[in-house]
Amino acid sequence: MRSLIWTSVCMILVAEIALTALLVIPVPRAWRNAVCLEVSKFNVKHRLKLPLAFLVIGISLAFLDALNYLLYLWDVEEEDVRFRAYRSVDDAHVVRHLVKERVYKTQRNLYLSGFAVTLLFVIGRLTDLMQEHADLEKELEKKRQASLPAVDASTGDESKGKTEIEMKPMQSKKNE
Repeated sequence: MRSLIWTSVCMILVAEIALTALLVIPVPRAWRNAVCLEVSKFNVKHRLKLPLAFLVIGISLAFLDALNYLLYLWDVEEEDVRFRAYRSVDDAHVVRHLVKERVYKTQRNLYLSGFAVTLLFVIGRLTDLMQEHADLEKELEKKRQASLPAVDASTGDESKGKTEIEMKPMQSKKNE
């Protein structure tokens, strides 16, 4: 059962790494903004909120399980040191290597689950920043379009939409 859990965590981590790589690949700004705006119409983040919460909880429980097992193995290793004198040399050598192997695998699982949870939060923040950037670019483009001068279609005169601002030097006030 543990093998299935850790294989799943590893596959989730690989998928997260692929998604992160896809999100940070440099592409033209117009393409990225267009994709972000199209994806935001489907409200994907809101729809995936519950499955992602279960995923974070599941991976966090796997992290805690690995941590608990690692603490247990350290206790077993300490007991093994105390009772090593009562065993034969070959038996103690094999047991020591088996415990070291389990400790190594448990530490690996701890890192896998920790990185998986961290990368989920990183992906969430990346998507938030990309969405904010796309929204701000869209808003900026709307303001640019609104601030363009109105062109008179009959004469081609652009002066009707322009307002002139006169710059005057500031006069200093003297106390008398």
